[in-house]
Amino acid sequence: MKIGLDAKRAFLNYTGLGNYSRNIIRSLLQHYPNNEYFLFTPYIETHDFFEEVSNFSNVKIIQPRSKFFHSYWRSYSITKFIQKLELDVYHGLSNELPYNIKGCKAKKIVTIHDLIPFKEDVFRNIFEDRSAKAKMRAASCNSDSIVSISKATKADIIKFLGPDEKKIHVVYQPVLLEKYDAHKERDNQIKQTYQLPQRFLLQVGTVEYRKNIQIILRALKLIQDTDLHFVVVGKRKRFAKSLIDYAKNSGLADRVHFIDPVDDDILASLYRLSIGVVYPSLYEGFGLPIVEAIHFGKPVLTTHGGSFEEAGGAGAYYCDTNNPQEVAAAIQKMLSSDNQHMIALGQRHIEQFNSKAIADALMEIYSK
Repeated sequence: MKIGLDAKRAFLNYTGLGNYSRNIIRSLLQHYPNNEYFLFTPYIETHDFFEEVSNFSNVKIIQPRSKFFHSYWRSYSITKFIQKLELDVYHGLSNELPYNIKGCKAKKIVTIHDLIPFKEDVFRNIFEDRSAKAKMRAASCNSDSIVSISKATKADIIKFLGPDEKKIHVVYQPVLLEKYDAHKERDNQIKQTYQLPQRFLLQVGTVEYRKNIQIILRALKLIQDTDLHFVVVGKRKRFAKSLIDYAKNSGLADRVHFIDPVDDDILASLYRLSIGVVYPSLYEGFGLPIVEAIHFGKPVLTTHGGSFEEAGGAGAYYCDTNNPQEVAAAIQKMLSSDNQHMIALGQRHIEQFNSKAIADALMEIYSK
């Protein structure tokens, strides 16, 4: 089978969409190596992933010849390659498909991660909002099948986009971070490089309002434990300045640490070094850091309801993450409890997110 994949995010960033795209590509390559894979990207920034996939003889990376009009190439010109290469499947991994893909013979699949642009309370940029809405509406209309990363997102797709429910398939995200490192000195090296404290809570995700980092800062102010630190890993947007200012004004500056996006190897070390993970986001399509925390045997606190309970199952603490007192109490309970039974339940829950199960589910959709 000849499979085309929109790999822009895989080659451009270490955020959620980038991690999803890389993990899907890795899962397919590992479990279905007899297929040919064509990865479409306007340009490349994550060179480590480029080197990784370049070693596969059944992978071809497709880029535009021109350095200009990348957006047009991705939205329209890719269809010429789909037809010329006679692809059996084209899968848009990040909420969109080329606008003119309808007439292509290849099976057209799109993964929709979340409906953030349709939720006015968590989306802030009106221009990005309009563009993202248009792309998702077109992809929903032009696709043969829609991959939803959670049941909660499936419900939102039906509500806001209105496709036939039968063409929506829930396929969760695979977790591929290495659980253990044979060389403990690697973690120690990361700890020294980033000057990490002995005891810290970890949050992974873009530094923006929706991630609700502010509630953890307010909760830390209530917790009388000056040795407890907070490490946030993710791309910093404008909202980061207000968080930094709040930390300074609240006497938390020495306990709050922001780290730019890191590769998988470093991220794995950060999970292992943490004493617990927090993920108080206001809205997510899924919540991969919850699964990753459980994967690494760490207690995790997240938001009650929505997709968060799909991700964490019985392996996470849940609370009202709009209430700083409740969040502070939940953090203290999490850190003072023996969490082994909960983590064991979580480990059983996240077995469904293994790469083989996800690759099998996608191949079933591709083959229909």
